[in-house]
Amino acid sequence: MTIFKFPFLHVGRRIVASALLVSLLTFAVNGWAEVRLPNMGDSTAGVFSSVEEAVLRRAFLRAIRAELPIVEDPEVEAYITGLGQRLVEASDGAGTHFNFFMVADTAINAFAGPGGVIAANTGLMLNTETESEFAAVVAHEIAHVTQRHLARSIEAADRSNLPALAGMLAAIIIGSQNAEMGAATASAVGAFGTQMQLDFTRANEKEADRVGIQILAKAKLDPRAVPNFFERLQQAYRYYSEPPEFLSTHPVTTNRIADSRGRAEQYPYRQFRDSHAFLMVRAKLRVLTAAEPREVLSYFADRLASGRYRDKAATRYGHALALMAVEHWSAAHRELQALMATGEEQAGILIAMAETETALGRKDKAEQRYRHGLDLFPGNRGMERGLIKLLIKAGRTKEATAALRDYRELGVADGIYHRLMAENYQLQGERASSYLALAEHHYYYGRLDVAIQQLHLARKAAGDAYYQASRIDARMVEWQHERMQRAEILK
Repeated sequence: MTIFKFPFLHVGRRIVASALLVSLLTFAVNGWAEVRLPNMGDSTAGVFSSVEEAVLRRAFLRAIRAELPIVEDPEVEAYITGLGQRLVEASDGAGTHFNFFMVADTAINAFAGPGGVIAANTGLMLNTETESEFAAVVAHEIAHVTQRHLARSIEAADRSNLPALAGMLAAIIIGSQNAEMGAATASAVGAFGTQMQLDFTRANEKEADRVGIQILAKAKLDPRAVPNFFERLQQAYRYYSEPPEFLSTHPVTTNRIADSRGRAEQYPYRQFRDSHAFLMVRAKLRVLTAAEPREVLSYFADRLASGRYRDKAATRYGHALALMAVEHWSAAHRELQALMATGEEQAGILIAMAETETALGRKDKAEQRYRHGLDLFPGNRGMERGLIKLLIKAGRTKEATAALRDYRELGVADGIYHRLMAENYQLQGERASSYLALAEHHYYYGRLDVAIQQLHLARKAAGDAYYQASRIDARMVEWQHERMQRAEILK
């Protein structure tokens, strides 16, 4: 991957230093697929205080959620977080805060943002050939974080306007993710009156290659996945008659491949098997991101019929999920039952079973399934969410409130939690609390103006309820200030 650097962004009399680490790599896997693997940022430890870094990270995440389709499936979240932490523990970044998530996008892509935010597109997982190849890209991004390739570039950043800085960084990276957003990104950055110059930094990329290979080896993943991945990139984009200008001037060179191959060959050769979790999650993502559900149903059915699969259980799981996607609930239930009969009693399978039972009108059975699942997998977010939805739909608000409390005690107050809170409050006739929860839901997803509108409704509904009104007023002051900062920086 390559690094583009934006050394200085001028905002009025202030100078905001920032960076964008971007690579645009294009290659084909199972047909043409566009690859853009941008690197943007690393932990800013030592540049900002821990409080400032947390503010920047949260604001950046909100800005990303507002524009990119983040995968919020708990099974997918658990996998990418688990893999990410495994790689972090094998790096010199242990103890550094990281956020890992996936973006529902077919482009083969990954990026890192400020505060240790690292994302991978679903297209990356679906088109890499092995788990180690997927991990190699994540490890490369972690290396950019741990080697502090951005931190010094934002030392002069305006700490008084971190949400606006985060939004600007997000705008740049979103533009690199999606060419159709390029014009909007250029407009957003142009509002700063910025003269941007791109500097290609080979040294950072070489260092990230070296450190990434070390991380893979220490994490007991295949270090040879790095040169293997590079070779497939090189072989694929050579067929483009007019490759992007960057690919013409800064390709994945033979020297870079040879260098990574030499480093990887220093480690003893052995066979590496993909984890069962990787194959299960990849099957789920194939269904979740399918443009046409019936086509993915045929995909899994054909592989089961022909025996062309790497993991039969993962293929049957994908088949069951594809049946659910086309609402063939009874067939999906039978497939899941057969899968469980082989000993595959995993959280994702139990959740899918409960969902089919709910769809078939067997709500008592579905509730038993969720509660049994929580006994087996305490604190599982997917189980908790499913149970809460079931209780709310049944109008069992007191039990739903208790379940929501359990969910919150997991340390998670995500957008789905706030939406479920709003629904539960609405059923109880607590209008002010419902509006407030809905405001938090929209704020989580970066929809600041909509969130403020919901706060106005909450304040009106709260009336003379002193403590509730005070809480709403405090949130209003905070969000209005953030909106004012955004407006000021775009003047």
